[in-house]
Amino acid sequence: MSNSNLDSTWLNIDTNRQIFFDDLMLEQVQDVKRVHHYPEKVGDNALIEPDQPWEHVTRFSTNAWNVIRDPEDGLFKCWYEDYAINFDKTARTWISETDGKICVDIHGSNWPSRLCYAQSTDGIHWEKPALGIVKENGYDTNIVLGGNNTGLIHCPYVLLDVQETDLSKRFKLTFEFRRVDGGNDMTGEGAFRCATSPDGIHWTIIDRDIIFGATGPVLGDVITVTREPEAGIYWANNRHPGMCSSSIFDKHKPFQKSWIPPTPLHRLAQENRRRVFRSESVDFFNWSTPQPLIVPDSEWDNIDDCFYGLEQFQISNDWVGFLNVFHMTDNYLDVQLVYSEMEEISSVSSPAERGCRQADRGHGIVSKAPLAPSHLSLVMNCSSIMAVQAAIMTGGL
Repeated sequence: MSNSNLDSTWLNIDTNRQIFFDDLMLEQVQDVKRVHHYPEKVGDNALIEPDQPWEHVTRFSTNAWNVIRDPEDGLFKCWYEDYAINFDKTARTWISETDGKICVDIHGSNWPSRLCYAQSTDGIHWEKPALGIVKENGYDTNIVLGGNNTGLIHCPYVLLDVQETDLSKRFKLTFEFRRVDGGNDMTGEGAFRCATSPDGIHWTIIDRDIIFGATGPVLGDVITVTREPEAGIYWANNRHPGMCSSSIFDKHKPFQKSWIPPTPLHRLAQENRRRVFRSESVDFFNWSTPQPLIVPDSEWDNIDDCFYGLEQFQISNDWVGFLNVFHMTDNYLDVQLVYSEMEEISSVSSPAERGCRQADRGHGIVSKAPLAPSHLSLVMNCSSIMAVQAAIMTGGL
């Protein structure tokens, strides 16, 4: 199928590194093949796990954790979300009839979620330093933001903004925020805010909502942020708040007792599967209305597949993304590779049309990642590689 987005200017190689995800730059081949290298797990033990008395349910998910190597001090820095769940008072739980797991409704309860910090010199051996910022039950913790004194810090994502000239704002944080209204109760609808930091540890929350065009300060609870290096535009891969609410279920059709809703097929107006949207901004506060970026497609994806989130980065002139694909029926996620030879992963609907192409789609580069350990299921947890524990993966393209 021809692609109207293709242009001869793409063939200007210059001195740029070529990745050869597809055949665009190849005129003839002989005795050569393309090989995708898959990550291999290093060791059997978790690198970061809840091992401190103030940690409750640590959440390593699509955007509730990320790792950055800070060029200023050479440290690997990890931020992750911790749910301060009180199972005796606030958490709505039940036992799954299908697999016997304890299910926790993470959206229906307003416990004070916090942002925690860990650091490493090699990316393998991690420490959780006592930071002197938040103390809990007599412990000096590694909590940098959130909790009873600040409010709910949910779905946090940290960006190291290498183009920022104000060094006090080198690190930028986006998160869903709710204020504390006495005790442990959160108040109001979750609105997105941002915070800035010179070191990723000491944060200043900006007292204004982030606005995403027509949706206002409200998004779904997955967001990753990149800054395009040429124009300096911020890209947010996110979720439209109305993404899963468009379906009107036909009560005359069979309905399974499941937390996964029915999915209408071939009905654009009733599309309710999770998918990735894109917003853009020049100032980090005023964003465009989320538009579809990459969505499930019947030619590429199974009928129960949906997309939880997309992390992207640049290699030479190409953009590469790790797409979190949720296989709803079997209740697991894998991570699949997508790429673009254009300046960005384009906002078009079908894999045949979009510049965002799938490299070895259908085979997860990190496969069979359950939503949670065998004894606990976090309902609608957006886990990409691991839930509750983080492991290191190595590999290449």
